[in-house]
Amino acid sequence: MPEHDHHHDGHAHDGHAHAHDHAHDHDGHDHDHGPTPGTMAWLDLSVPEAAAIRDFYSGVVGWTAEPAPMDGYDDWTMASADGEAAAGICYARGENAGLPPVWIPYFAVTDLDAAVSAATGAGGVVVAGPQRDGGSGYAVLRDPAGATFAVFQAG
Repeated sequence: MPEHDHHHDGHAHDGHAHAHDHAHDHDGHDHDHGPTPGTMAWLDLSVPEAAAIRDFYSGVVGWTAEPAPMDGYDDWTMASADGEAAAGICYARGENAGLPPVWIPYFAVTDLDAAVSAATGAGGVVVAGPQRDGGSGYAVLRDPAGATFAVFQAG
């Protein structure tokens, strides 16, 4: 998503469940203004044993792990064979501590507060956040069916 700020994160880990600060070059991204609203901007997984899961996905999917320094440990940006950032695998620590061990897609929105309000007004639940860093921010939500996802506003 977005510029990943691990936590969330996003992986510019400022302590979060990737709030996003990964410099991605994915389709659907406006490289000057962030990801296109309504597109999936990032994908993250937060688990207690991130190193083992990093290695699992490296072997199964063929991703290469690039360290994303956090406060005293590394989370990882996982890159595809062409070197593109594909996802984040993070420790369930800090802002990520309460996140479920599921893949969380981050969808780009133009207004974080409006998206959170729309979600909760329609029966969704806030799992984490909203978290903000400058003009960027994200929130992890659960839809009425129980699926976990996040919304991300680029700064």
